[in-house]
Amino acid sequence: MLILPNTLPISRYRFTFRITQNLRLPPFAGSTLRGVFGHALREQVCTCGQPEIHYHNCPYSHIFTAPHNHELHRSQQNTPPQPYVFEPPLNGKTHYEVGEDLTFNLVLFGQVRLMLPLIVSALRHAFAKGVGERNRGTGELSHLAVQNGDEWHEIQSAQHIIPHTNHLVLPTEFSSDLRLYFYTPLRIQQHGKIVQPAQMSPDLIARQTMRRVSTIAQLYFNAPLQADYAALSAQAATLRGEHTWHWHDWQRYSNRQQQMMKLGGIMGESVWRDVPREWAALLHIGQWLHIGKETVFGLGGYRVQAA
Repeated sequence: MLILPNTLPISRYRFTFRITQNLRLPPFAGSTLRGVFGHALREQVCTCGQPEIHYHNCPYSHIFTAPHNHELHRSQQNTPPQPYVFEPPLNGKTHYEVGEDLTFNLVLFGQVRLMLPLIVSALRHAFAKGVGERNRGTGELSHLAVQNGDEWHEIQSAQHIIPHTNHLVLPTEFSSDLRLYFYTPLRIQQHGKIVQPAQMSPDLIARQTMRRVSTIAQLYFNAPLQADYAALSAQAATLRGEHTWHWHDWQRYSNRQQQMMKLGGIMGESVWRDVPREWAALLHIGQWLHIGKETVFGLGGYRVQAA
């Protein structure tokens, strides 16, 4: 029904910047971090000379803007998933004084992991130039770590990146009773509307996870998933859970659309019993990929534990 390799080309990095000029960020900074990263990356590596047209070998297009893909589902063809996810700090802190640390994660998929030096350089440039409100906040990269299982290993030494393991090793065993905790708003769209807490179900979450893993595998892994999607979907319909959901409102300012965007979603816990191994494995992978809409900003993030 589902065949997965032992390792997947996914890695999670933790960046810590020591603030050198006071920084002010929105409560959820994923959009801000992605925005300054994109501007800095374009300045550093793009030589195409046109803001919206990039050559096939342009590093900016490979990292920041995935090309249109007509092999994907119709709803994803023009805006395919990007090969990264920003995971901003979740402490609600908005003001960082000189000498304080700002820490956030960045998850990379596929070949983009090999471009880590360019990504690090772009983020250094962004924080040197200015981040946050009126681009006044600055900082210097003090720590860079990679996640290895439950541990973090420092990979920066004297401004150089130390060789390290940059793939996700899947567990050999999975619990059949799972607790899912959504720590950033989950936005799943159905029939043109965002699903509300009363309508959310394990079936919806499971199928959204399968779609996300399948799409990322098709775009960024060496080969698509080997899966019987019809059988998995039928199995998903049998999943049951107990939930403590709540709706969390969140908004961000869109520079492109010049207006505030409402991006609320579901947060909270869901406990599932008797989960088949195939679904436990997909849910495990989804912890790195996030699910739903606006994942690139860090929405749809969750953790899985044995219940």
